[in-house]
Amino acid sequence: KNNVFPYQGSLVHGSKLTLEDVMFWLETLSSMKVEDRVKTFPHIEPKRAKVIIPGLMIFYRAMLLFGKREIVVSDWGIKEGVLIREYLSLGLG
Repeated sequence: KNNVFPYQGSLVHGSKLTLEDVMFWLETLSSMKVEDRVKTFPHIEPKRAKVIIPGLMIFYRAMLLFGKREIVVSDWGIKEGVLIREYLSLGLG
């Protein structure tokens, strides 16, 4: 959405996507071959072009499940998420 090229996690982390944004990118990118995603949208790196559809599907399904119209993008991985969850479960946060 923010056309960050080359990819910089610090610029992506904390940005927001609406349900409409997610649906737009799902429709647009799912009809394209991986190599065409990179050619058409240079800010999508080849390694991300392969996994962007499953990532968008996770966003989409989570938004529907929790009834949210907007999601905050995190550049952190699953390990950080598990660590934060455990930290909060200890009542420290």
